[in-house]
Amino acid sequence: MDSDSEDAEDGYVDEAIESMLGYTPSSNSVQHLHPPPDLIFKLWQLFLENVNPMTKVVHQPTLQVSIAQASGALESIPKGLEALMFSIYSSAVFSVSDDECQMTFGESRRTLLSRYRHGTRKALARAKFLGTTDIVVLQAFVIYLLTMREDYDSRTLWTLTGVASRIAQGMGLHRDGEELSLPPFETEIRRRLWWQISILDFRSAELTGSHRFGDFSLSDTKVPTNVNDEDLYPGMTEPPVPHTRPTEMITCLLRCEFGAFWKEKLIAKGLTRDFRRAPDFRGLSGMFMSLEERDRNVSELEQRLEEKFLRYCDPSIPLQFMTSIIGRSAVNSMRLMAHHPRRYAKYEDVPEEERHLLWTLGLKLLESDNLAHSSRGLQRYMWHSNVYFQWQALIHILGELRTHTLGDEVDKAWRLVDEVFEHHRNFVTDNKKPLHVAVGSLCLKAYTAREQALRENSGGTLPSRVPEYITLLRKQRAVLKKGTAVPSTTRPLQAEMASPQDAPVNQTATLDAMTMPAASDYDPPALAAQTQMQQQQQQQHPRQLQQQQQPVVPLPFMATFDPSLAQDFMNTDIPMDWLQWDYLLQDLDAAEEQQFQRM
Repeated sequence: MDSDSEDAEDGYVDEAIESMLGYTPSSNSVQHLHPPPDLIFKLWQLFLENVNPMTKVVHQPTLQVSIAQASGALESIPKGLEALMFSIYSSAVFSVSDDECQMTFGESRRTLLSRYRHGTRKALARAKFLGTTDIVVLQAFVIYLLTMREDYDSRTLWTLTGVASRIAQGMGLHRDGEELSLPPFETEIRRRLWWQISILDFRSAELTGSHRFGDFSLSDTKVPTNVNDEDLYPGMTEPPVPHTRPTEMITCLLRCEFGAFWKEKLIAKGLTRDFRRAPDFRGLSGMFMSLEERDRNVSELEQRLEEKFLRYCDPSIPLQFMTSIIGRSAVNSMRLMAHHPRRYAKYEDVPEEERHLLWTLGLKLLESDNLAHSSRGLQRYMWHSNVYFQWQALIHILGELRTHTLGDEVDKAWRLVDEVFEHHRNFVTDNKKPLHVAVGSLCLKAYTAREQALRENSGGTLPSRVPEYITLLRKQRAVLKKGTAVPSTTRPLQAEMASPQDAPVNQTATLDAMTMPAASDYDPPALAAQTQMQQQQQQQHPRQLQQQQQPVVPLPFMATFDPSLAQDFMNTDIPMDWLQWDYLLQDLDAAEEQQFQRM
């Protein structure tokens, strides 16, 4: 029996190191938190339908046998399997709507999430996950992290995915199983788990603005094989033969392709080398590319995705339909980030053809999100899709709509915006998030400008119908304007928001966005050091620096929240300040997120 599954240990154990999630190995039993056997199988089925196709870190046939056996003997489940079962319970509940949860289980989604996440954290601690060598425990931890991305702030998630990566490296998952002469079945499961961890680590690092590239450069683990679970079984002696058509791995393999592509570019730029040679970490400056080079890389990746995956996707099959939306949205997002208006000191400097491209890309991204949410067969995957919402596109379109108020294209844009808010009601109801507050106020300014233009154009006639979300947003601002008490958060917003005219954004500080969307461009410690150095240089050689026209990056403001933020955004006719939006997108403060979202 694995040492992590033993109930007794010899000698002294310092439990403090195992209390990262708030529990210690000697915490009370979690047996009473298990659902009845019939509900266990309902949760398992939901997991298989909703979560497993997006994650693929477990092998369905073998795990199903283990769960069937465990459900009849809950008092003697191995600790690793118990942690995995609780992560499956919580992820299954997380993947359904409030109404579906109430109808299926007779309890609210919030209640069950709280119970099963509590059970997951206790079970992980009891399995001593920080020092585990049991791949089942790591699978449980990864599934837990994948369904906590909306509840943990980006920095906390990045830290925890780093923990998962170190646990995986401790097990040797960063080395390909073939190189270690491991059996084919074990090799394939290790590949799936390692790539899922690496992609999650890359994404969370990107959202924090850390400029870290995960552990792609530290690994020689191959991407998973294009096979179904039924093609794998313990004891197989030959590697599985990859399919030439889409399998149940298609979505995960599409994401792996992003990582593999990015790794190739890192190697090509000399930032890292072959696994067997020492990495060459020369700094990020070598990774900055010209716009032309970025466009070529995006087009190259788009062609690869089309040839390997997208052309085979059948829209009548939900998973393949979802994969095609993800793939094409990712490409459009990369192009948007490559051509982002933050490349210019002032928006007035953006060429007209660039504005048209950004507008078109923004509309396409909103269309893709609306398509996914309005397709009944894709509802099971919305828990995953919501994590990757295209905030950059929405913010850009709303910013444009403040000055573009009439015309067919404007009408189309507002229809898309209306649909976005209809599908994401939490953008209005969850008004404790600074990003939601800021976007809501930006939306109101755009809508107010449109109302005024429609009145003037129609001789004083008001718009026929005010959307419900606009009415709700206005009521919220009216409450704030009257000074009515609102739930306080952990921090007030005290920021000097430099406008682009006052402080141009460093054009070389933008990550290339060659893989996942919504790249962040600022690392506060690095910026502080850079700004100090630039100030010193300017004192010594002001004329030389002026001739070189080196932009100075303003120090990052301490993004903190105050209820008056909404009113400030409504009453100030400031230009689009992308530095300000970048910091809102980063969700800098962990305490606020944990206080208002964690269950």
